[in-house]
Amino acid sequence: MALAASMGGGTDTAGDLHLQGRCAYNAVVRAQRGDTVLVTCDTVDIDLSADAGSVVYSRRSWDVTMLRVEGEWEGDSMTVRHMVLRNGTSDDAKGMCRIFRREGRVSVVSCLAKMGTRSYAANFETSRINN
Repeated sequence: MALAASMGGGTDTAGDLHLQGRCAYNAVVRAQRGDTVLVTCDTVDIDLSADAGSVVYSRRSWDVTMLRVEGEWEGDSMTVRHMVLRNGTSDDAKGMCRIFRREGRVSVVSCLAKMGTRSYAANFETSRINN
């Protein structure tokens, strides 16, 4: 449970972090949705393993993983190496994920990555009630 305390909430299971909230995008980002796929989600699971970490954005109500981003963590930043899309498409990718904190608690988990010719963005905001 030391990780959960240091991460500021969520559920800690063997180095993993589980958070509830929603994917949200401001008007400027939404205007770019023709060029970038914006992920919808209400749950994020983070594996903070340095050499094989991941961020998984899911829709709890649909019981489906929307996007899995894999890479290497250094502090609160992960260099993206691979992605798996909702439809099962899997390939090498390039990009960055970042954990942002407010008052010591995880507040936002964002990823921006490119796989093939498409860009994907996920901007998860934690729920203030559940975390």
